[in-house]
Amino acid sequence: MEVVNRTATTILQTISSRPLAGVRDLAETLDMSTKTVVAATRSLEKQGLIEYEYINASGKGRPKKTAALTKAGLDLLRLSRILEAEESQPSGDLTRYYRLMGLDPLEAVGMLEGYYLTGLFPLLDRALDFIPRVETISLVVDPSEKGRAGEIAGWFSDKYRFILRFQPLNGSDSLYEGREFGCLERAGTVKVKIATLEMALADALADFKEDEGTALQATYILLEDRYIDYDKLKDSAAQRGKPALSRIGFIFKYANQTVYPETPQNRFPESFPADIASGEETPFTLMVRGAVAKVFNLP
Repeated sequence: MEVVNRTATTILQTISSRPLAGVRDLAETLDMSTKTVVAATRSLEKQGLIEYEYINASGKGRPKKTAALTKAGLDLLRLSRILEAEESQPSGDLTRYYRLMGLDPLEAVGMLEGYYLTGLFPLLDRALDFIPRVETISLVVDPSEKGRAGEIAGWFSDKYRFILRFQPLNGSDSLYEGREFGCLERAGTVKVKIATLEMALADALADFKEDEGTALQATYILLEDRYIDYDKLKDSAAQRGKPALSRIGFIFKYANQTVYPETPQNRFPESFPADIASGEETPFTLMVRGAVAKVFNLP
């Protein structure tokens, strides 16, 4: 358990939580002298755990020298967190975690056999007006992979929140496709299985309460992209149940009432059941009204 130096991890944790902090900022936060922090960070840099960046947020004056964690630094923090948990509740073999060291989160997910990514990832290249930061990873996993998926979610939980859903995936090839994505924590790309657009949209709206940000992006796409296969969308939403169908139906119904009351040729499909009242005020309906106003430039 002593393989991870606690002083080093304390400094790394502070750098991780304050990515724009300079040496003086770190010294003040850690209650150490500037000289001590300089020596410590120099040692961490030699070990490949941190690297320096120059930030000039104001655009004036000299850029500020700040420390940032490398992939190795991130892995050391994650290992220290796992080791601390083992000290309080030992669970035996730790090699299942060691094999995740050095891997990007998407590479780790790609090690699973029965899975596909849904939610935000399939929507990244379809939205017209946002470049979101990935903080939530929605993952559909075959029950046979439940243990490994849980280990991956636990290992990367310092930076990402995983939404895991378990369902048998035999014969479900039509729900996902393979695609290259840029890694989240290092340079390079990795090929992973991601949901089809229609399945991802249905999942995002079904999981509104768990991930409102992705549901908002899905709403924008439903309002902006007229090349969606609406039949596939309805089938996908039906697989997720009544909440997904009703929320998509409400989005289309509200947009039709607000934007296209007298232009039938431009209206959104009306075949989705919409049992949410137009005047109902909930976090979801308020989100939809704001999205419609933004997309169609309404007052």
